[in-house]
Parts: sequence; C-alpha cells; structure tokens
Amino acid sequence: MRTRAITLIGGVALLAVACTNDPEGGSPNRGSGSETDPVSIENAFITPENINGLCALQVGDDAGFRYIVSNISDSDSATFTGITTDVAESAEMSPPGPKTVEPQSEINSGVSGADLAPGDPAFTTTLRGLRENAEPGESFSVTFTFADRDPIEIMVPVEACPAA
Repeated sequence: MRTRAITLIGGVALLAVACTNDPEGGSPNRGSGSETDPVSIENAFITPENINGLCALQVGDDAGFRYIVSNISDSDSATFTGITTDVAESAEMSPPGPKTVEPQSEINSGVSGADLAPGDPAFTTTLRGLRENAEPGESFSVTFTFADRDPIEIMVPVEACPAA
C-alpha cells in the first residue's frame, strides 16, 4: 500500500511539472504569430584540403569557407558585411566589400574560383591564419555580420576531406 502511494504521488508530481505553462521552457516550436528573421545562413562548412593523404588544418593554415546567405523577405534586401570568428585571424571575402542579398534571393560563397559558375553572384571566402588545429567533424563558432540587421552566430563544422 505504501509503495502504491509513493508511486501515485511521484506520478502526480511528474504530471504537474510536465503540464506547467512555463514561457522560459525553451520550446523550439514556433507556432502561429511568431516572427523569424528572413535572413539565414545555409550549408556552411570550413573546407580542408587533402594534401598527400593528410586532411587536417593546422595552426597558421588558411582554410576555405563556403556558405549561402539566404533572404526570404518579399520586400527588404539585406547587406552582408562580413564574418568574424575566434578560430582564425581574419575572414577574407574576394572580391571584398559588402554584399547585397536582394529579396527572395541568396548569395553563395565558394572556396575557389573553380566553384563559381559564370553569371553567379558568388564570391570566395578564406579564413586566414587558423588559431586552432581543425579536423573534419569539429565545429567552430562563426558570426555573420550585417549593416541592417542583427548578426547571426552559428556553429560551423569542418567538412569531410575531399578525395585525394
């Protein structure tokens, strides 16, 4: 009898906690009426090279960095100004300068001239002077900055090694 009472009390307590209406619960559910930023970062990867069968990025190395900045707004453009990260001394876009992401469009950063198709609004990005060794599967914090909106900070993985 005592065991049943303890079990019943424990079950009621668990049910009460599960049914609370806590707005700080951190639910990822974005129900109706919520707003999300129309600008997002997609397919972001730090890209190592396969040199003589070795695939790791060492302190001081440069690394390619590919990603897509997407804008799903119907009317507002976004001005992408650059990237900051603690994993490298700097992030260099080529050609340099702010990039405008028009409504209902995206811009692509490749890792070399070979990645860019004629007519693409693409550019390249290189992380210069890595501060940490990096291997495929590791992730690093990267912040994408904009002139006209809040920055977007995401964890970016090191991509799998290309075939030799």
